[in-house]
Amino acid sequence: MPLLITMLNPDFLGAESFTDAFYSALQNTHHSISTFYVDHETLPDGHKVPNISWNGNDYSDGQVFQKMWEDSMPYTYYDIQTVDSHVINRNFVAEGGRRARDKNKTMSMVVIVNGAVRLFEKKDGPLRQFSETFTLVPNVENGKKRHQWLIQMQNFRYVI
Repeated sequence: MPLLITMLNPDFLGAESFTDAFYSALQNTHHSISTFYVDHETLPDGHKVPNISWNGNDYSDGQVFQKMWEDSMPYTYYDIQTVDSHVINRNFVAEGGRRARDKNKTMSMVVIVNGAVRLFEKKDGPLRQFSETFTLVPNVENGKKRHQWLIQMQNFRYVI
């Protein structure tokens, strides 16, 4: 029964649809990776977004991360084993007072993904365990990017 409750939770459904789309892009459509990120900006508190850390390497925005991926990751295969999500702020308002048009998408959330990844080797390479954490915010500019959720913070780490 708890699995059914989780599956009906709208927070989880948003996390699941984001996860499916994002890891599909990492595997198959590298040219679309940057569309998953908020635009690069400095927030009023001085923090810069997006904040992207991939196994200890920091990237300033989605386009820089996408270029690294296109140049350095000729092949990737992800085996996602768990996805957890938790609402951070149920009344998320973007800079300038903008809100998402969809009233069900006015929250920010943290998404934690665990699984295994194979890099470089198509069939015989080792699967390495990883953990990845995202802070997602609603896409308040629906026409600019096609995703409902955008990455504000990402932290990927191999599990040793």
